[in-house]
Amino acid sequence: MISMIPVVDYRFGDKYYVTEFVRPYTFMVKTVAKTLKGKNDVETVIKVARFIRDEFYYPLDIFKNPSCDAMFLKSRKFCYSWHFKKYVNYMWLFPSECLLMKFGICIDTSLLCTSILRSLGLFSYVGLGAVYYKDRLLGYHAWTEVYIPSKVDWYIIETTIHEKNVSNILRREEAYKGSYDIRYEIFARFNEKEYEEVKPILTWIQFYGKKWKKVRAKERNKQIVIWSTFKQISPLIGV
Repeated sequence: MISMIPVVDYRFGDKYYVTEFVRPYTFMVKTVAKTLKGKNDVETVIKVARFIRDEFYYPLDIFKNPSCDAMFLKSRKFCYSWHFKKYVNYMWLFPSECLLMKFGICIDTSLLCTSILRSLGLFSYVGLGAVYYKDRLLGYHAWTEVYIPSKVDWYIIETTIHEKNVSNILRREEAYKGSYDIRYEIFARFNEKEYEEVKPILTWIQFYGKKWKKVRAKERNKQIVIWSTFKQISPLIGV
């Protein structure tokens, strides 16, 4: 089902279509992508997944809560120079910003991961939806979907895992069926060219549009369960 492309206004009031956040053809993304190209499609996907896992971290504040606050400083010179600041509790990072800062929450690293895979010529999407543990809603989430031609199958990359020796790739069918107690529910998928809405995404957007204090506790619990579950199932996934 194709739907109207949602607009995100989390960046200091600037508005962008969600598809504008997948940027496979920018200089920084293309440069990194070249270094991650493997001998075949399987090796390429694994190298990209490991790059996201090993080179980035999930931002936490001093209280160990997920943190994605941002401050914007702008100056204007007329007769004098004025400086003013604007602060937001939540914003999406563009892939180049994520690359520069080496951190990001689920949406940031999935946007980067998808952009790199797209730059390498693979079918890939950012997935937006919900995640459950044993049918208990943990919260709303973002991840990357990628198609591996030689496997004739789709996989998801859990881009918030940043612990070495923990697998972060799972067959999409297993992820969406909840084969390992953790279940992903897709609401929408998109890249720089396409947007597909599987079920209404308004709940997802409204959740992250709330005051960040109301989101932090749920986000923290969600991530703890995701991280611990993937750590446990890594020997079973074997990727």
